[in-house]
Amino acid sequence: MADKQEEKDTPWYAYLDILANFEPEAGNLLMESAIVGLDGRMWAGRGMLGKITADEVKTLTGSDRASLFMNGPKVGGVKCTMVRDWFIQDGTMHLKTLKTPLDNESYCIFIAKTKTALIFAKGNPTVHGGNLEKRVMFVGDYLKNLNM
Repeated sequence: MADKQEEKDTPWYAYLDILANFEPEAGNLLMESAIVGLDGRMWAGRGMLGKITADEVKTLTGSDRASLFMNGPKVGGVKCTMVRDWFIQDGTMHLKTLKTPLDNESYCIFIAKTKTALIFAKGNPTVHGGNLEKRVMFVGDYLKNLNM
């Protein structure tokens, strides 16, 4: 995870701010977000999403989609279940974190793929993945239009 100075020096954090502040009238839906290169390199990340590893990216983007449903992927070291996998069709997926002894809440995570990166958004406990989708797709479509 980045410190405040690194966030100022890395322009990718501005996109995380866009995710957080998209449609402010909807309230504070977003807890954490990240943009990670398809090579697994972290471009910008906050919270547990700032801990996403190259192996996790490889698993999420890999061709073995069935094991994602059977075994559940990890994101930022946190075990998740696959809710919806349209990664092959449109580059999106919806995950839900599993409850842990340290955190009795479950959180939706929405992921979208661009040409070069994955965009992650994790909502507050009461936020449905569909509410995150609009935010992530807004930033994702912008980056796709830039051929990124």
